[in-house]
Amino acid sequence: MNNRSAIATAVCLAAMLSLTAIRAVAQQNPERQPLRVVLEESTGDWCGMCPNGRRILDRIEQQHGEGVIVLSYHGPSDEPLYAETAKRAMFDLGALGYPSGAVQRTWFEGEKTIVVDQPKWSVYTDSLLAGAPPAPVSIQVERNEFDAATSRIIARVRIRVEEDLMPDGEMELHVTAVLKQDSILLPQNEYLDDGTLVVHRDYRQMDVVRGMWPGPKGERLDIPSSAIVDGAIVAGTEIVKDIEFTVDIPESTPELAFAPGHASLVFLVHLQGAKPGMILQGVEEPLGSHPAVVREESAVAETPAPLLCAPNPAHGTARLDFSLARSGQISLALVATTGEWVLRMQPEYMQAGNHSIDLDISMIPDGLYFVELMHGGVRSVRSLIIAR
Repeated sequence: MNNRSAIATAVCLAAMLSLTAIRAVAQQNPERQPLRVVLEESTGDWCGMCPNGRRILDRIEQQHGEGVIVLSYHGPSDEPLYAETAKRAMFDLGALGYPSGAVQRTWFEGEKTIVVDQPKWSVYTDSLLAGAPPAPVSIQVERNEFDAATSRIIARVRIRVEEDLMPDGEMELHVTAVLKQDSILLPQNEYLDDGTLVVHRDYRQMDVVRGMWPGPKGERLDIPSSAIVDGAIVAGTEIVKDIEFTVDIPESTPELAFAPGHASLVFLVHLQGAKPGMILQGVEEPLGSHPAVVREESAVAETPAPLLCAPNPAHGTARLDFSLARSGQISLALVATTGEWVLRMQPEYMQAGNHSIDLDISMIPDGLYFVELMHGGVRSVRSLIIAR
């Protein structure tokens, strides 16, 4: 048996063993979310071996697409992208080497800790996703707002237990929100195969963790006593969690400034005790992609008009598709994350039914925007990413 086969066999055994921490009885629900594997790495711009770790992560993302979520923790404290919560996360995971990482915070067979070497990241990810059952919990994001004026993030998630869960020992169910940012250009050291040190002047840092709520350990979910039977959290239990925190990133150079248009929110539901437990599910979406729908008092009985933007991301032209339950005046606007109007169409009377409008965005800079449709006193909002 070759090394890769041996590792794969160990992974399969490890996955089964790690799941004994959650003695689960699957429920038949065809709409359950597929499992997403979360990879967490420690890295730094000074680390000459870290670009190789990044290439491994890139290949994993290319292979599995939305099946994986990557979180990059930068340290130590003199690292330009250092964040205190990220350093605490590395400490809790035991990822104190650079680069090092954890896959789903799972303790695999034959490993001494949940932190594993770079070459095994892909093997373990493949094993967890190969024929994987749906996630044991689902996460629906009901609100995801960013107020640029106050740097405040407001979110709401609905967590549904899809299988009977019985965490072992001291483990409890927790939720964590992670703010991360892509495309930060900074110098990066790299050691070549011959030992030569080179410095990449404009290295694109990806998946950079810039904040965590309330911290690496997350917050314990309050499970109603009626939802616990014989020590197990019963399938079908739903918990709604409101999350609110401020983006606290020190002002420095423009390169290090927080850029909402390149940021996303990751929500993790995981087991947590004195030490980190397995991640049960994660979801990721662009920051600010689920603003609250604002209703005017005169239109309480109205419902938002369904609104779709395609393609998304878009460049040149974006098609807006929407449906009106009844005839009336509509207005459309494209709004920046600062709240300023970028485009605004003159109000127009439209008949009830389905409509499409082509929006010329060829002269608008790349970034995250919001399309707002006002009809009958009710505002419908849909995020739109412009990227060339």
